[in-house]
Amino acid sequence: ERLGDNINTEGKEVFPFIDVNGDLYFASSGHMGLGGLDVFYAPAEGNGFGEVKNLGPGINSSDDDFAFIYNPNT
Repeated sequence: ERLGDNINTEGKEVFPFIDVNGDLYFASSGHMGLGGLDVFYAPAEGNGFGEVKNLGPGINSSDDDFAFIYNPNT
């Protein structure tokens, strides 16, 4: 399902995960990243999501990174 131009690109968006706060984590090959697939974050904002941010080195590498799950309570 498309989530809008700030989330979806002409690349591949896969492995979506929404945490307990409603924030979205997903892998993408279409947003600017460090490798093929990188993990990105978009905070819940109203009925959609805010600005997409790359989680950077430590989470992402020059390889494919995906299937990220985050629990802000732990």
